[in-house]
Amino acid sequence: MKLLRNFLFFSPLFYALTCSAAGNTDVSGSKDHPLLSRYPDTHIIEYRFSEYDELEVRTAKSFNDHGFKHPSKKLEGKLTTIEYQSNTNAPFTQVLRNFGEGLKKAGFKELFSCDGQDTCGPLFVTHAMLETPIHSNFRDYPTSTDSTNGSRYGYWSGSLTRSTGDVAVTVLIGEDGKYREKVDIIVDIVESKPMENNLVVVNPQFLSDSIVRDGKAVLNGILFDTDKATIKTESSAALKAIADYMEQNKTSKVFIVGHTDTTGDFQHNTGLSQQRAQAVVDTLSSTYKIDKSRLRAAGVGPVSPAASNSTEEGKAKNRRVEMVLD
Repeated sequence: MKLLRNFLFFSPLFYALTCSAAGNTDVSGSKDHPLLSRYPDTHIIEYRFSEYDELEVRTAKSFNDHGFKHPSKKLEGKLTTIEYQSNTNAPFTQVLRNFGEGLKKAGFKELFSCDGQDTCGPLFVTHAMLETPIHSNFRDYPTSTDSTNGSRYGYWSGSLTRSTGDVAVTVLIGEDGKYREKVDIIVDIVESKPMENNLVVVNPQFLSDSIVRDGKAVLNGILFDTDKATIKTESSAALKAIADYMEQNKTSKVFIVGHTDTTGDFQHNTGLSQQRAQAVVDTLSSTYKIDKSRLRAAGVGPVSPAASNSTEEGKAKNRRVEMVLD
């Protein structure tokens, strides 16, 4: 991946920018991502890192169809978010094009790119900044990015397949119409990896104890492909534990309930949670021969959180499947 750092800023014109003033200091505790160099003559004003989190990656233009829609897909893995700000005047179009061209030269496949409302669609940057939690409190980003005051914004997303795990990068760039000498650049890098499992062992006794104590059991260890209802193969131990519980409690009937966090579209999340719950029911019936009349799937999306959605830890707890006695 050193290739990416070599390619990203390939023009002598861009390197010439480093000859300008020293600029401001990076925020404490921040650093560049090892896969991606910064645009010359910028400093870091916000930085976040999570070992395992979710990122909404835009895949198409926003549109209004009885409500604003923002096509995207969710990716999970090690997530780094960095916001840079230029120290001096940086040409907006040059910055945006340089990121896209550099990433493509490094092997990334473009998912979506846009420049302004005509190509990004209505409320694009509002959704990206205010409705996507990972970006919601970047304090200095110019949110008034519409044509009425000369503000501009652009976006680029792409992915790279690697043997050690896929990588996706999104870049959101803004220029405030009132302060043209500053450009803000938000870079998200998500590196897919298997989530650390078996932190809580699911077995028939755990399920029984949880139901007696709480009236429900969280089915740790049931994992799905990102933004899909496809159950991962490493979920077999948890599924077997549920089947064993049902065999030991032959008169019990249960709901399998899917939950999500608040990231993304409500209708999509509600539908996805229903599909995932149904996938668990179907697997228990087809693979483990549990009578389907004893199982009912329900998807409630984000409406019954286990924790606050204001933190990444809380959102992780809210993305779950539960078993509730019928």
